[in-house]
Amino acid sequence: VDRKAQAELLPEQPNTLAHYKNLTTIGLGGIGMVMSGLDPKFGREVAIKVLRPKNRNRRRYLSRFIREARTTAQIEHPNIVPVHDFGIFDDAGIYFTMKKVDGQNLRSIIYSLHEGDQECTRKYTTQLLLEILIAACNAVAFAHSRGVIHRDLKPSNIMIGDFGEVQVMDWGLVKTLDSETDNEDPAA
Repeated sequence: VDRKAQAELLPEQPNTLAHYKNLTTIGLGGIGMVMSGLDPKFGREVAIKVLRPKNRNRRRYLSRFIREARTTAQIEHPNIVPVHDFGIFDDAGIYFTMKKVDGQNLRSIIYSLHEGDQECTRKYTTQLLLEILIAACNAVAFAHSRGVIHRDLKPSNIMIGDFGEVQVMDWGLVKTLDSETDNEDPAA
């Protein structure tokens, strides 16, 4: 098969954020933001993380962002969000894509339980909550076995998918024990 035929069969490699269809912001932090969009290469919805415009040329944030993408991609585990792609968009700077988890974070579930939401109470039994906690602990234990520390583990960074999958998210403050460059203060 020649290159022209290959190009017709395979969509163009996205070089701009605009290549992704149905872009929607799903998370906004102090340093970066996460959007959902349809990946033109695979025809699947993904989460796309980019640095916020004011941080795109700040070396400290670029280094932290690259460390997050690479480290998260290296700790493959059923309860750690998988990274799919990594690169630089012409219009939005450095990015990485990961599995989009449709569901709720553990913080919102705890809040609903505290408020007495009956549907939530019926769905999230003590047994299920313990299973979610064990899954998150398994992810963290696996990361620790690889010398990786999350440093921002909290209920809002644990997603529970619509089909019960548990994913530890947001490894932005990750520290690897074998790297001298990761010893910076996360608040700096």
